[in-house]
Amino acid sequence: MIAGLEFDPDKLDFQTDEGKLTHRLDCYESGLVLTRYLDNGITLTHVDGDALLRVIQRNLQSSTPLLPEGTVHYRNTKAGPEFTIWVPPRTWPVTLVTGAATKPEQLKIPLPGLLFTCSANRPPVIFAALARPKTGDEAVYKAPLLNCFENGTSCPGNHIFPSQPDKIPASFFESRFSPHQGTGMLASHQDSILSLWRDIDGKRKFPKESLRYHGTFNETYNR
Repeated sequence: MIAGLEFDPDKLDFQTDEGKLTHRLDCYESGLVLTRYLDNGITLTHVDGDALLRVIQRNLQSSTPLLPEGTVHYRNTKAGPEFTIWVPPRTWPVTLVTGAATKPEQLKIPLPGLLFTCSANRPPVIFAALARPKTGDEAVYKAPLLNCFENGTSCPGNHIFPSQPDKIPASFFESRFSPHQGTGMLASHQDSILSLWRDIDGKRKFPKESLRYHGTFNETYNR
């Protein structure tokens, strides 16, 4: 007998208008147990949580909010909806601040396509890709960006991001960039994004051989 299941459904200590209790699902550290109260006794069945979730998902009707242009992935989280937005390759003007007493540098850097995972008023998570992903097996790369880290998160500093997710990518490039960032971002330039940016300032194309592989699209976004 499993603790917590030895009770008679006809002796409930509260009133209910739902009729006779026929099933009950209990959550234990070791898993889920379904109790069925039948006319000829009680049966206990261990339940596969993943299988139960799939049944619920098949019967759950849902819809997304209006998706921003370029959205390639959507996820609803406890903190609210997240939109992963594809930003095609282009040249971005950036402001680089190397020290409090140093005049900011203005650079124009060509960048590969970028995947911005955006939610209202929060700094984005950013990765790179050679083209807009169409399958879950396509490659995703570390973002060759200052103010970002190896896991894709970005440091906002004192920059305030907008509430509209589709405006966050442009807002990111309007912030000021510091030369400090984590390692493991590049396959070239001795892993120095500052060195890379100065090298490609004013150039037409980003050197794709500088990108460092992160994982497939599914490994990155559908874990």
